[in-house]
Amino acid sequence: MDERLHEVNLLLLEDKHYVLTNNMSRLLTRQKTKHEEKRHFCLRCLNSFTTEEVLKKHNEYCQKNGAVKMTLLKRGTILEFNNFNRSTKVPIVVYADFECMTKRIQS
Repeated sequence: MDERLHEVNLLLLEDKHYVLTNNMSRLLTRQKTKHEEKRHFCLRCLNSFTTEEVLKKHNEYCQKNGAVKMTLLKRGTILEFNNFNRSTKVPIVVYADFECMTKRIQS
């Protein structure tokens, strides 16, 4: 990413409000790991790194490649899991849907 004199990170909430994000590490670290140490994030691809030096090396690579592109499957496409040899056998499997236990409240 090009070095900028001023950089401002804004988070859009509910398509109405913008919030200034002073510390991307505080905002995003819990999404990546349960550890408490600071992470350094590439603002172009949102990968995280343990040190600023590693982030700088990554930035050299990241600048040379295209931005991250998300590709969605076409409607009606069916995904299948075929790598059963890579799965782990466990004695019990529990599927829980906690949304079915919610109760309507008066507001």
